[in-house]
Amino acid sequence: MKHRRGILILSALGLGLVAVARTARAQTPAVRLDSARALVRIGEYDSATAWLNPVFQDPSSTQAQRGRAFLLSASALFMKENLTLTPQARSMLRFALQADSSVRVEPELETDVPGIREHVETLRRELYPPLTARPAAPVVEALTVNPAMLTDTTLPAVNTSFPIAPRPSRAARAIAAVLRADARAVEIWRDTAEAADSTRPLVWNLRGRDGAIVPEGLYAVQVWAQEPGTGVLSATVERTLHVSRLAADTQPLPPPLQPSAFAPETLRLRHGSPGAVLVGAALGAAAAVLPTAFGRTELNQGLAGDQTAYAVAASVGVAGLVGYLGGHRARYSPENVQRNAELRRTDAARRAAVAAANAEARANAPVRVRLERSGP
Repeated sequence: MKHRRGILILSALGLGLVAVARTARAQTPAVRLDSARALVRIGEYDSATAWLNPVFQDPSSTQAQRGRAFLLSASALFMKENLTLTPQARSMLRFALQADSSVRVEPELETDVPGIREHVETLRRELYPPLTARPAAPVVEALTVNPAMLTDTTLPAVNTSFPIAPRPSRAARAIAAVLRADARAVEIWRDTAEAADSTRPLVWNLRGRDGAIVPEGLYAVQVWAQEPGTGVLSATVERTLHVSRLAADTQPLPPPLQPSAFAPETLRLRHGSPGAVLVGAALGAAAAVLPTAFGRTELNQGLAGDQTAYAVAASVGVAGLVGYLGGHRARYSPENVQRNAELRRTDAARRAAVAAANAEARANAPVRVRLERSGP
C-alpha cells in the first residue's frame, strides 16, 4: 500500500514537472515582454522585473527585445523609486540603448511612467551625440573674365593707347593677346596683369612687333585669367576690333612738265655757214685767173676784151653768197641744256617734297578702333 502511494506521488511530481516545462517553453521573450508591460501598468514592479530577467539570458532574444526588456526594467525601478532615476535604473537605460540604439518609449508607456522619455532621450544624446553637421563646402564659382574696352574711338598716331580691362570675377592673373583675325597663328601683342593688380587695364598701343601701327583690318582680342596657386583657368573671351586710318590731308602732285617747258638744246640758224661765202669767193677768183694759172698766154689769145672769165668768177661768188643767205645750220646750245637740267631737278625736288609730305600726313593720320562683335 505504501509502495503504491509512493508511485502515485512520483507520478504526480513528474506530471507537474512536465507542465512546468511546457509553461516555461511557452514563455517566449515576446510573451515575457508583453506580460512585464502589463505588470508595470498595474504597479507590480518587482514581478515585472522578475519576468524580464530570463529575457537577458535567452539566446533566442533579439537585440531589439533585449533593449525593450532593459527599458521596461528601468521603468519599473523608476516608478518603484517614486519617479527617481537611480544609478541602477540609469544603467538599465544605458543597456537598453546599447542593445538597441533605436529603442523608443511608446506613448502608452510614457503615460504609465511619466518622465521616462526625457531620461531616455537625454541618455541617448550622451551615448550617441548627433553628428555635427559638416559645413557645406563653399560653392566656388567658375573663374570668369568680362573684358571692357572702348566701342568706338579715334586715337592720334602719336599716342595710340587702347586700354583693355580684363575684369576677372576674382583676384587672378589676367592675360590679353591680339591676333590677326584672318591668321590666328600670328600673335601681334600680349600683356599680363598679376593678381594683385588684376584691375589695371592692359594697354595695346595698336602696333605690331615691328613697332609700326598695324595695317587696317580686323583683329581678334583674346582675354583669359588664371587663378594663382590653383592654376585654374577661365574660359577665353574674344572680342573683334576693326582698325582703320582716317583720311589724311594730302596735296596733289604737280602736273608733269610739258615739252613746251623745255628750251631747245640744238639751235637751227637762219643763214648758212660763212665758210660758204669764202669758198664761193675763192672759186670765183680761181675762175678769173684760171687762163693764166699755168703761164699759157695763148689761151687768152683772141679773148682780148672777153669778160667770160670774170663773169664765171662773179657767178661763183654770187652763188656762194646766196648759199650763205638762204641756207640753215644747227648749233648746240649749252645754255639751254643747263637750263633744262635745272628745270628737271627743280620738278623732281618739288614732287619728292609733296610725296614726302603726303607720306608723313598718312603716317600721322588718326587711327579709328571700332568694336565689331563679341566671340566665345
